[in-house]
Amino acid sequence: MDDVQEIEQRSQPQIFWTQEMSACALKDLAQLVTDGIRVDKGFKSLHYNQCAKVVKEKFQVQVSGSQVTNHLKTWRTHWSNICNYKKISSAHFDEQTGTILLDEKNYLERV
Repeated sequence: MDDVQEIEQRSQPQIFWTQEMSACALKDLAQLVTDGIRVDKGFKSLHYNQCAKVVKEKFQVQVSGSQVTNHLKTWRTHWSNICNYKKISSAHFDEQTGTILLDEKNYLERV
């Protein structure tokens, strides 16, 4: 019974990131790099906690450092997909819609 209570206490409510919250978090982490923080092996938990504090103060939402970490992993996955799509010779970027377009063959291979 104690194990269940511990898990419930450690779990955090799910947060839905808005574009503004994401931009704020990414800008804060980018500023750390600009300020000279070495992130060869990634940010330290201290930096994620500082970023969470900035987002918390600006948007009045409850955010933890681990949620910032997970959100950054999501962005990393999205960026990796974008880079992979850019490598495809038949891919091109539509400026009006802000999307990467693929020919039918490549689209069907990836969907």
